[in-house]
This record gives sequence, structure tokens and C-alpha cells, in this order.
Amino acid sequence: MLDVLCNLIFLPVLRNFVSWLRTTPVAPMLPLDDTRWFHKVVGLLMAIAALGHIACHYHRFAWHRAFGSGEPIARQAVGTWTGISGHLIALCMIAMMFTGLERFRRRKWGKDWGGHSIFVKVHKLWVPVLVLLWTHSKAFWAYSLFPVGLILVDKLIGRLRGKEPVELLRAVSPTKDVLHLTMRLASGRRFKFQAGQYIFLQAPGISAEWHPFTLSSSPEERTFSLHIRCRSDMDWTYALRQMLLPEEGGRAKTFSRPGTLVSATSQFANDDPGKSQAISIPHTLFVDGPYGSASEEVFHFEVMVLVAAGIGVTPFASILKTLAKQAREDRLESPLKKVVFYWICRDDREFLSFKDVLVDILEDTSLAGIFELNTYITGEVNLKSVSADEKYNQYAGRPNWNRIGQSIGDSFPTSDVGVFLCGPNAIGKQLAAMTSKMNKSDTTRRFVLHKESF
Repeated sequence: MLDVLCNLIFLPVLRNFVSWLRTTPVAPMLPLDDTRWFHKVVGLLMAIAALGHIACHYHRFAWHRAFGSGEPIARQAVGTWTGISGHLIALCMIAMMFTGLERFRRRKWGKDWGGHSIFVKVHKLWVPVLVLLWTHSKAFWAYSLFPVGLILVDKLIGRLRGKEPVELLRAVSPTKDVLHLTMRLASGRRFKFQAGQYIFLQAPGISAEWHPFTLSSSPEERTFSLHIRCRSDMDWTYALRQMLLPEEGGRAKTFSRPGTLVSATSQFANDDPGKSQAISIPHTLFVDGPYGSASEEVFHFEVMVLVAAGIGVTPFASILKTLAKQAREDRLESPLKKVVFYWICRDDREFLSFKDVLVDILEDTSLAGIFELNTYITGEVNLKSVSADEKYNQYAGRPNWNRIGQSIGDSFPTSDVGVFLCGPNAIGKQLAAMTSKMNKSDTTRRFVLHKESF
């Protein structure tokens, strides 16, 4: 069993393999929206099986010590390479599981030690663990041939795609905790992706780590953009903001010579021509992707419910831009009946990063009567900032998902409803309960949930 689990745990984290699976007929039968959850479940099963495996061995050692050869337990445990390698594997797995805990990954120790950075480094132990498993178990190599082949192909594709640097054209901080980057490939080649997909970003000037971010631009645009949450307690993203937009430099930078970004240093200048003093900083950037996500399925539904929490609005900004353009050009995959968007934020400042984009889509005549925008503020509401003439619905508090689901189900009794979430697990559980309830009460149409949790 351990041989199977030790190979199965790799499959959910092979990004190119999972993206390819999304294009196959078996995609609806696989937990592709919950690959991290599946990875954790397999890891937990591995831990349980490993504990049983270790307990059986030590019981045997104790029996031999008492009734057999009389050899000390310690000598039996580490007297052979099988015993030594087994203990090394166990120690590595304990380290990976401990640093993989969400509570650990969110911790920070001083300026240079973040839980996520330690997690990334410790998880590289999977390479020596794999080698140790080959020498520890006689049968493991047979189970590992297919997964190892997939790993090598997946890593090779990622390496080849991640070698191309990008040109950073503009960096803007629309709100205190959000960084908006506009980029293009340094080669001049158009970056091809689909709405809702994500990429990995690397800034060698900060670290060798790769971090995932959803694309906020539409595929039709000549450039591509990211909206990145960068609070002071988020080590890598905050360092990126400080590198590109030092606090004394303002909230917006236009890079006057983007081509120089492929070198070790480049220059950028303030938007204000009167303050165009250039600053040299090292910030070569690389991208790896794009990769598929749950949001890609949105185009297969006539009725859509889009739910975002905070920065989770990012994939839906890309999707809504694409839907508006397709509607204008009369090339929608399915005729749209309704697109209802729910955006949940802590305060009204979070809306500033995407408010203009969403209002523009709301005013687009091609989506007139189809697109509905609802905003929810869960924290304190500044009544002075609430405008009565807004073209979208504004609420204080949290959505009542059962009431919302019932209303949409009554309005479209014969159409399947795609429910898409980019937000925390807590909202995902609420939406799962709502969709399950709606599907039990009516079999003429389905509520289908796709979620990306953070």
C-alpha cells in the first residue's frame, strides 16, 4: 500500500499533467478542482500507513530481542541499510508534513524567515526521499516508473517555459495591499492563455521561488496583467512591491525602457513627467504557464453565478472581459442567459482595485440585462462612501446563499447553473451545501460547483 501511496501523492501536483487532464473526457470524474486537498489526503493516508509499517517493525524487533536472537532493538533498527533508509525517509516525511501545515506556512520569524519560504525549501526533500525509496523497497521501482516519467516530463516543460523573461511595462498599487503588474514577453511573442488561467512568477532578485497568480487580463489584450495581494505579513509579495514601488517612490511606475528588464538592472520613472528621475534596481522577472483552473469551465454554462472574496476577483475580471468581447462579436460558446457576480470584501477600499473594470462591463450594451453585480462589505461601512446612484447592488454583511440559490433556480428552472468560487474554504463549504440542497429539491436542472480556494 505504501508503494502505491508514495507514487500517487505526486500526481495532483504535476501542473502540466493536471492542466492536460482538464481537456480530456475524464475531467468531470476527477477532483481536479481539489488537487491540493487530494494531495493532503494521500499524505495523511501515507502517514497512517507509515506509522503502521514502523509499529510492525518495532514489534518484530522487540519480539526478537525477547524471544529470539537477543540482539538490541537499536541494532536491529539501524543495523542494515534498509533500516537506515527507512528512518531517513520517515524523518524527511515528518519535516515535509510539519512545514506543510497552514499554520506553519503563515508564520513569520523576523525579516528573512517566512513559513512559506521554509515550506518550499523543505519540500524539495521529495527528491532524496524518492531515491531512498528506490533503495529501501525492492518493488518500489516498478510502481514508480510511470509517475517518475510524468514528473520528468512535467518538470522539463516547466523549465523550458520558465526560461523566457518578461518585460514589465507598468506597476501600479491601486490600493495599499494590491499590486497591479502589466507585462509582455521579452521575445515579442504573444502570450497565449485562456480566461481564468494562472501563471507562476519568479523574481530572482528576491528569491528562486515560483509563486502562482491568476491572470486578470483577457486573452484578447496584447499585454497580460496580474493583480497581486501584498500585505506586509506576506514575505515574498510584499518584497516584490517594495522592490518595484519603494514607499518613497509613489503608487505608480511606468517603465521607460522595458527591454532592459532582461538584464541585471533596469530603470523606471514616475508617471509624472516632472518627477522622472530614474532609479536602477535588479528585477528580472520570469513566468511559467499558463495553467488550467476550475474557472475555465465557466464558458460551458448559460447561467453563471460567480463568487469572489477580496483578491479572488482576479480570474473573474479576465472572464468577464472575455465574455463581453465575445458577446459584442457574437461568438459565445453558449447563449448567455444570466451572469450574476457576488464580490465579498472586508471594506470598501478593496473594491477600488477592480471597481472601474466591473462597472465598465456592467455598462457594456452587449451584456445589458444579462450581467448583474452585487457587492458585499463584511466589515464596517463608511456611509459617506456609499453612493445611491451606483448601477450595482451594494449590501452590508454576508450573502444568504440558500436564498440566492432558490431565486436563481426559480428564475431559470430548465438551465444548468454553473457556480464558480475564488475565495476561502469557508465560503466553498457554504456554496457546496447550497448546491447540494438545490440539486436534491429539483432534478430538472443542476447546480454545478467549481471552486478555487485560498
